[in-house]
Amino acid sequence: MKKTLCILLSTLVMMSAFTIFGASAKVIVKNKTMNAYTKRTYILKKPVNRKYKFKIKNNNKKYIGVKLKNNKKTFKLVVTAKKPTKKVHPVVTLYYVNSKKKVVNKMRLNYTVNPMKKLTFKDRKMNEKTSRKITLNNPYAYEYELKASKAGIVKVPKNCAKNGTKRTYSFKALKKGSTNIEICFKGTKKLVGEFKITSGDFKTVILPKYKTLTFKYNSHGSSVYMTESHINVKDILGFKHAGAVYSATVKDESVASVVSDRVVYATGKGSTSVKIYEERNGKTKKVGTVQLNCKKASMRYVAIQNSMLYDGQIFGNGDNTVFLDLKSDKTTTLSAVIKERLLNNILTASEFKSSEYKISYKSSNTKIAKVSSKGKVTARKKGTAKITCTLSFSDKTKYKAVCTIIVE
Repeated sequence: MKKTLCILLSTLVMMSAFTIFGASAKVIVKNKTMNAYTKRTYILKKPVNRKYKFKIKNNNKKYIGVKLKNNKKTFKLVVTAKKPTKKVHPVVTLYYVNSKKKVVNKMRLNYTVNPMKKLTFKDRKMNEKTSRKITLNNPYAYEYELKASKAGIVKVPKNCAKNGTKRTYSFKALKKGSTNIEICFKGTKKLVGEFKITSGDFKTVILPKYKTLTFKYNSHGSSVYMTESHINVKDILGFKHAGAVYSATVKDESVASVVSDRVVYATGKGSTSVKIYEERNGKTKKVGTVQLNCKKASMRYVAIQNSMLYDGQIFGNGDNTVFLDLKSDKTTTLSAVIKERLLNNILTASEFKSSEYKISYKSSNTKIAKVSSKGKVTARKKGTAKITCTLSFSDKTKYKAVCTIIVE
């Protein structure tokens, strides 16, 4: 067989690639090193009518686990490192079968499994009777199980939110004290690492990364619902107290303002200071001061924010697709939708003047659907075309929205 076949390797920890050989090639040997309890997935692209198989030796003590799945276009090989190897190393041999004939050409993967290295997690502090989300790194093939060395100090969660190799757990401090949180693989006593949680009465502070904030303000409407234009006071604080109420005041209200004493948002260009307060047990005290810089948002940015009300789906019935029938509804106009949803939007209360923008239109296939300079689309024959609507603003920024026209 003369063709070359590539194998793409994807894994939670690292990525690489290797190549299957032609019929005349020698046996390819690859030495692979893994840490115990990690996983690698190999995805092989294969020609039609080829089925991959594997065999494994030197694995009586189950150093690794191997699973395979043959799909129409790919072959997936999943290798899980279970325990460290010593003198004997497991060998996985890959080969393929054409019809019922076994092809001799092979690739051998020689595995070395290193001992698992315990992870280091930093200690945390919490105020009594408050909750805190803690994110832990998990590069392993197994989920974590958490256990407190001392009961009754914190409530340890059983479930977590997953994001790649990150696991986020929500802890609740029940009373003052300290406890170690032991992290093991679920269903085992294999210790991955541990950290300490201390529950007490710590001073509420402004988190360092929020000491200075930069906002964008909407000169064409409201900034309250724009991203990068507002923040909740609670989100910038560390060591909040249970039952406390947090508020803010702004020195220069032409630059920023506050909604319900707790949401700070941009109102104009410039810099100002924001004072944060904590009301607790009938007493109010200052937590700290935030320096706030507000810049004017570009017109393109405002248009993007406006589109978020529709999740970016501006045209049609929520999917940016418009159907036209050659026998009845041959036309549709896009300009009205653009003006309503991108330029005069209820979310940000935006209102653009006609002198501040120009809209141009272009069809990807005028034989299917043509579009006029005013945004009127006319169906010409069955098929699919894309209409690109370009908003050119007076501040030299541009925003493009694409509508798919399907002519039936």
